[in-house]
Amino acid sequence: MYLPHWLVVYETRELSGCRQSQEAQLAVLVCRLSGQAAHIRLQDVNLAPGPESLPPALDPAEAEERAAGFAGRVLLVAARGKRPRERGTMLRSEPCGYPYWVEYLARRRTVDFHAVDAVSGKKAGSAVRAAIAQGIAG
Repeated sequence: MYLPHWLVVYETRELSGCRQSQEAQLAVLVCRLSGQAAHIRLQDVNLAPGPESLPPALDPAEAEERAAGFAGRVLLVAARGKRPRERGTMLRSEPCGYPYWVEYLARRRTVDFHAVDAVSGKKAGSAVRAAIAQGIAG
C-alpha cells in the first residue's frame, strides 16, 4: 500500500563566520492523512514514488507548515551540537506515495492488520497504523 505524503525538501546552510558556508539538503516527508512529519535521506526518495491509493487530508500549505516546523526543530538540535548556526530554505514540495507492506489477519469476527515500512523494514508506528485504518475505513 502507498500512503499519500508530501515531500518537502530544504536546503540547509551552515553559517560559520568568515569561512565558506557548507550546503546540504534535508528531505521531510509529511503524511497527508496523519500530518506526521519525518526526516528521510534524499537517496531514499526515489524509492517512494507511487500512486495515491488513499484520499489526502492535508493540503500543500498545511504540509509545508508542518514540514517547516519539523525542519526547524532538526536544525535547532543540530545547531546545539558541534555545528555553527544553520538555517533552512525550502526548495520544493511535491506529492508522493510512501510504500508499506500491509498484512491482513482474520480474528474471529474481525479483521486486523500489521504494517511494515517497505523501505526500512521497520514495524509501522501507531500514527502510520491510524492513517492506514483511516484510509481503509474512508
